[in-house]
Amino acid sequence: MFMNGIRKRFLKENHPETTVGMYANLMNFSAGVRSCIGWRFAIMELQALTVELLSAFEFSVPKDAPAIIHGSGGQALFPLLEDRPKEGAQMPLHISIFKQKA
Repeated sequence: MFMNGIRKRFLKENHPETTVGMYANLMNFSAGVRSCIGWRFAIMELQALTVELLSAFEFSVPKDAPAIIHGSGGQALFPLLEDRPKEGAQMPLHISIFKQKA
């Protein structure tokens, strides 16, 4: 009787399916009851920072930049310079202050 109760506790049908992480299945905020209590605030701060950067600066690939190819690592793609793939992920960017047209 006691062993049947223990076995039922660990059956798959008694446990809801859980995800790996709190945000986008990443473990940067952990998960479950011991997850980071400030993860929503951290995500909102990152989004606000991204909006500020995109509205204040202009990002472009330099004209003299080498050709860029896509490298794959798991489920994500990352930029590699075609003539130097052994150096790892690189993305040459030209960053300038955004000038609004009057």
